[in-house]
Amino acid sequence: MYKRSHLFALSVIFVLLACSDLACERQNQQASPANDKPLVVCTTTMISDLARNICGGRFEVVGIMRPGEDPHIYTPRPTDALLIRKAKLLLRNGLHLEGTLAKIIDNNLAPGAVQVAVAEDPRIKPLESEQYKGAPDPHCWFNIAYFRVYAEKCSSAMSQVDPAGKEIYEKAENSYRQQLEELEKYTREQLATIPKQRRVLITSHDAFQYFGRAYDVEVHALIGISTEQEPKPQDVENLVKLIGERQIKSVFIETSVSGRLNNLVRKVSSKAAVEVGGTLYSDSLAEPDSPCGTYIGMLHYNVDTIVKALR
Repeated sequence: MYKRSHLFALSVIFVLLACSDLACERQNQQASPANDKPLVVCTTTMISDLARNICGGRFEVVGIMRPGEDPHIYTPRPTDALLIRKAKLLLRNGLHLEGTLAKIIDNNLAPGAVQVAVAEDPRIKPLESEQYKGAPDPHCWFNIAYFRVYAEKCSSAMSQVDPAGKEIYEKAENSYRQQLEELEKYTREQLATIPKQRRVLITSHDAFQYFGRAYDVEVHALIGISTEQEPKPQDVENLVKLIGERQIKSVFIETSVSGRLNNLVRKVSSKAAVEVGGTLYSDSLAEPDSPCGTYIGMLHYNVDTIVKALR
């Protein structure tokens, strides 16, 4: 009798654990592909959206990070390693954005699978952190020309894994590149409507330097390129002083940073007696079925929000 009850208890525990793992896997959208398509695993939401635009339906695209999650402080889930092992292609940003996740990728990617860091390319010139010399700024996607490099590398990687689909990937990449060129034209035209002296962008963390360099916008932030940093009281005071000296009319918070950091930006706004001009997307997209759930939609929204607040 004892043995039977003992075995029953063990079986119940096993079933509960299995169900828990399955629920977690479904929640993370990390279930095995339900078809014969090769699996491409992407780290960030921007790269996941890119892969879906290029793959022509020939890959199953799964993202590790969920909409709204901050890559700088992402804590890997137990299912991440399992997902990575199934990948035929792994697309990541690189430039240290993925942190601990990069080690999990290296330790779990199957032999023969292809891994590509889309931001690590001679055509992309990484900026350095002002606080930490030698630390690259990974936010290259905010220069649309650099995101075109991302798209080209994505297409090339898919062709390497699936040579039969090369023509499809190249055609999709060409179509997507044209959309990016239109987006870049729109971005330049809209930002040019802001008087030069008002073209100053103040945000929660330093994610927009590539954007600023590419489109002639002066950029400042409460903290540096990583959201792991803690702002100091003088950081708040320095921004308040800058706002007063330059007569800046708005500051901006971000979607994927901590509420505490955004509240400090609101504190800057209050002390400087200026508005919070809106919420910008920085390190993550919104849900896929929303207007900001794509890279193009996100950047279009950011530009419109900045122009409305500063013009």
